[in-house]
Amino acid sequence: MALSAPQMAQADEALRFTLQLKGRAPEVESLSADEATAMFAQGFRFSIFNPEASEIALTRPYKLAHNLDRDTLTIIQ
Repeated sequence: MALSAPQMAQADEALRFTLQLKGRAPEVESLSADEATAMFAQGFRFSIFNPEASEIALTRPYKLAHNLDRDTLTIIQ
């Protein structure tokens, strides 16, 4: 199924952030304070953002792409 023009434009506007898992679980809950701060600076939206206290919650909706070969997780919002 092909994407419509509005869907393609929306996909191009999505924010993407790729991180090395280094053995961590491929979950958003495993973000470090530095990773969350970099994502926030890039424009990602958070419902809770207090990295100094390890209180981080990414606003939904978002998608996760786990690359098993490279041990990376890409977060798309």
